[in-house]
Order: sequence, then structure tokens, then C-alpha cells
Amino acid sequence: MPAPLETPSGAVLAALYLGRLQSALRTASQGCLQILALRVARECLIAALRQEGHAFTEQRFHEWFAGLKTLSDLPQHRLRPAKAICQAILTEFLHSSWPLLADAAEKIQRAFLAPSDVPDAMTSPSPSPTAAHAEINEIIEEAHKLLAAIPVEAEDLPFNAISALLLAVGASTRFSQQERGYELLDAGSGRIAREADTPTNCRWALDLLVGTRLASDWASPLGRLPLPLPLPGFLALPGHGLCNQDPSDDDLWDTQRRLQQQSTDALRSAFWQLEQWLCEAERRASTIAERSAGRRSTGRSGPVLGMLAGFGAMRGRQIELVLGASRLGVRTILTTIAESGQLATEAAHNRTMVYRYAECPPKAPAPQPNDESFAFSQQSLDEFEASMTALDALLHKGPPPTRD
Repeated sequence: MPAPLETPSGAVLAALYLGRLQSALRTASQGCLQILALRVARECLIAALRQEGHAFTEQRFHEWFAGLKTLSDLPQHRLRPAKAICQAILTEFLHSSWPLLADAAEKIQRAFLAPSDVPDAMTSPSPSPTAAHAEINEIIEEAHKLLAAIPVEAEDLPFNAISALLLAVGASTRFSQQERGYELLDAGSGRIAREADTPTNCRWALDLLVGTRLASDWASPLGRLPLPLPLPGFLALPGHGLCNQDPSDDDLWDTQRRLQQQSTDALRSAFWQLEQWLCEAERRASTIAERSAGRRSTGRSGPVLGMLAGFGAMRGRQIELVLGASRLGVRTILTTIAESGQLATEAAHNRTMVYRYAECPPKAPAPQPNDESFAFSQQSLDEFEASMTALDALLHKGPPPTRD
């Protein structure tokens, strides 16, 4: 009886997914990478807002981004302002060493129509917008410093560097797992303290930057990411258990083994997710190129389709700002896209029309006839012979007789 197959370890799977990414990213088309950059940027924004405690659906995010609704109906005064967080992330991406990510951030900034974060000074205890922006920029700067302090080791895969990162995060007062806070509520006769709903954390700032190190000096050329891609949610995966570790702990070996396991699990999940996004981007880019071939306004509909396929739903005004086109010009482009079957339209808040990329399978090639297996039936041949015989008989008859 053959021995049962063993389940691959996290390190083996992480190495496998990394190899797939290295091959796929180096051979991916320009359109595919543009869609991937837009998708990764959007996922970073969503992951950061959710880590900060903002509760919303993906549809609500796009409506908020388009300036149609608030991000959530829940009170937001205890949280860092959502718009300021997104602006800081997009500004960071503008300085990315990957040109396509910087270009994606510039386009997203043009389409950013979310309502202002300025609170009501009479009713909200939130800090001023200037102080909120300064704090968020300080968080990103601290993330830069923490990553720069991680020692570099020449090895094929960056497992040790990620383990060192997890240990540094656990020891950081800024990025370690935060305990639930308390808030005071007015109860008529006095105030009572209750536990806050969601503990906030800002490890999203590390997720923005860790891909740059994985693409540069945290591994040998064999084990590096081909592109400095952000890894949204990399340090927010469940089960990481980033906690402060006492250096005098006697069970230090067990701690190191646990950190090593967490690093392999984090890399495996991050690389797998990137591979899924890349496959989707390649499929959409191929469909867009095929469906747009030979159509009018293809030169301008291509960027619109890429934006919708990568970032997500947008309203007409956002597309106008991204392209720098007039309302009539955008309407013509959207009509062209709709004719190709790649546009879905729906009414959002206040009956504003929102446009989405419509996933559609590529056209199947027409079946080619098989010459070897093709043959006329005997009945068809008999009918043909009878027709030819009747035609010959008609042709051999003489002219009709004439009357004297």
C-alpha cells in the first residue's frame, strides 16, 4: 500500500507561489500590470481603512470615493479621518519606484471625490484636520524607520527577515497589537465607561512598504519579488498574534520557531493573493484587448476599461477627471464600451449612474470544418446525377417545329 502524500509545508508553498509570481510578472503584458497596480492600490486603501476601525462594504467604499455617501453610518469621531488616510497612502504611492503604481495613484487621486473629513468643532472631539494629517504622515515615517532597521541577510528566501519584522512589530509601541480602549458615555446622572467596539491599529503603513524590501535587499536575486508591490493586509492576517516578547523568556527557541512559522504563513498567503489578482488582471486585459479591437474610440476606451477593471466602479464625473475629457466625450466612450459588452450600469445614491467593468468571456473561435471527415451522402449524389441527366436531355432536344 503506498504511503499517504504529505501536505506541503508553508515554506514550500511560499516558495512555490513566489516562483509562479516571478515567472508571471516578468511575462505579463503592460495592460495586465496596469490593472494589477490599480487593484493593489484599491486593496491597500480598503485594508487600511478597515484596520483603522472603519466599517463599510466594498460598494459603500466606491460610493464614498465618488462623493455620493459617507463611508459609514456609524459614528466616526473616535477614528482617524478616512479621507486623510487615503490621501497619505496615495501620496506614498506617488513616490513608488514602480512607475505603474505611481501612475495608478495619480489617476486615483484625480477621481477622489470623497466628502471632507473636517469635523464639527462644536460636537466632535476629533483632532483638527491638520493634526490628523500630521499623525498619519508620522505613522508612515515610523514604518519607514522600522523597516530600515531590519537586518539584511543574504539568503534565497526572506523568511528570516520577515521573522525579524514580526519581532520588531511586536516590540513597537506604535505597531504592536493594541488593546481595546474605553470611552465615556453620558448616562443622564453621570458618565459611564464602556469598552470601545474595535481596537485600531496602523500596521497598514508597513504593508505599503514591505514589498519594496522584498523586491530589493531582503533576499538574494533568486528569492526576490520582481516588482516592489505593496502587500495589503500582510500584517493583519488572523492568527499572527503579534505581541510583546520578553527578551528574558526561557522559551526563546519556541518563540523563534513560532515567528518563523508566522513569517512563512504570511508570505504564503500574500504571494497566493497576489497570484490570484495577477491572473484576474491578465484575463481582463486579454478580454479588453480582444473586444476593443477595430472599434471606434479604442484609444480612449482602453484607459477607461483598465480603470474600471482595476480600481472598480466609478461615476461619470470621476472618469471625466481621470481622462481630462468633457462630459460628451466620456458619454461617447462609454457608449463604445457598452457596445463591446464590457460595461455594467447601475443607479447609486441620488440616482447617480455608476459604471462597472462587466466580466465577459472571450469570443470562442468558430469551428473549422474537417476536410477529411466531410463527404456527400449517397442520396445527395443520386439526386445530383438525376438533375444532370434531365438537363442533358433538355439540351439535346431539337428546336420546336415551325408552322408553314
